[in-house]
Amino acid sequence: ITFKLRDGVRFHDGTVFDGEAAKFNLLRHLSSPEAMNASDMKLIESVDVLDPLTIKVNLSQPSSAIMSTLASESGMMVSPTAFAALGAELKRNPVGTGPFKFDSWKNDIITVSAFDDYWRIGADGQPLPYLDSVVIRTIPKTAVKIVEAQSGNVDLTDAIQVLDFDKVERDPNLTLRENPQYIHHWIAFNTKEGPFTDVNLRKAVEYGLNRDGIAKVIARQYGLVSSTVVPPTWWIYDESVKGYDIDQDKSREYLAKSGFSGSVELAVINRDPDVQIAQIVQAQLKAIGLEVNVQVLERQAWIELVLVQKSHQMAMLQKNVPLLDPDHLFGRTFGRNAGANWALAEDEALYDVIDEGVATFDQDERKAAYVEAQRMLLDNAYYAFLFNRPIADIVSNKLHGVRTEPFGPFILTEAWKSK
Repeated sequence: ITFKLRDGVRFHDGTVFDGEAAKFNLLRHLSSPEAMNASDMKLIESVDVLDPLTIKVNLSQPSSAIMSTLASESGMMVSPTAFAALGAELKRNPVGTGPFKFDSWKNDIITVSAFDDYWRIGADGQPLPYLDSVVIRTIPKTAVKIVEAQSGNVDLTDAIQVLDFDKVERDPNLTLRENPQYIHHWIAFNTKEGPFTDVNLRKAVEYGLNRDGIAKVIARQYGLVSSTVVPPTWWIYDESVKGYDIDQDKSREYLAKSGFSGSVELAVINRDPDVQIAQIVQAQLKAIGLEVNVQVLERQAWIELVLVQKSHQMAMLQKNVPLLDPDHLFGRTFGRNAGANWALAEDEALYDVIDEGVATFDQDERKAAYVEAQRMLLDNAYYAFLFNRPIADIVSNKLHGVRTEPFGPFILTEAWKSK
């Protein structure tokens, strides 16, 4: 694939964005294969710089997902100069080409400010972005998000819980903004070490869960149970794929077959509504004779346990779906060398099916591959898929021009505030 690059673009540290910079970024998966999104780029074998503003990207095989991949976070560019100077510290000091440059990251607050050399001009002929700065706060509790929005301390929040939709809709100063995605709640079993290497124990959990009950408690009538992480709105959904229904007798049979006695650990990030879901799961599994200890962790401690040490037994997950391309879920999470393989599963047959899904451009063939992959995931019970809840964000009526990427993130390039 040959790309013509935009002229006059610079990174925030002044480095010119050109063919060499693009090549460096597109091949970073070769030097950092452990990176979360490295599997998205694995088909890129080499990059030829034809001239300073023209590159040719060479793939090992055809890929129906590559254009969507390059348009998402996997294709984002960082300054090669900053990468060389900062190394691992770049993760907390990013240097890109976007409308806002990174200023600071202190505890749960990230501050960015307008990049004076950003290349875009607005429809009014003025340089973008319009906002001078943006302060990003991590607020794990929905109730606190709403109070901060109502008080005017926060202009924009990401997903709030369904139970609070009406509270926002009643506030004349706020708008509840629908999002095209769902949040899927699910549990990953550690299939590599610990008690859940036994598929019988995993299936005991699967049959012990009342997913409809969890969805109704957490999301009322808006909760949606689907067989896997794929929601009915995604084109790879197939209603013939059947998940696990509550069957306590079967659950007890599988628990007895596993021979396991004792308790298991469920690691949860301290955020809404993960803790509440974990407590319901705990109660449901106690009813079939399996004791669950809920580990409530701050995000960094959870990441250390699940992503770094990989020593969890069960881990509660959230996933925004659908994504730009099915490979962004299946390749990154369930595929060969997947960076987000939360279950630590090793399954060549599953890898082969997922590889088939990305190698063809025929949509029917792609769907068939991903449907088969869903069946394999269910048969092996690598994950306990729970339910989906709709996403809605809060926007202050003083904030205008906010857009949202199809895969979730806000775009504030043309955002502005009125008094």
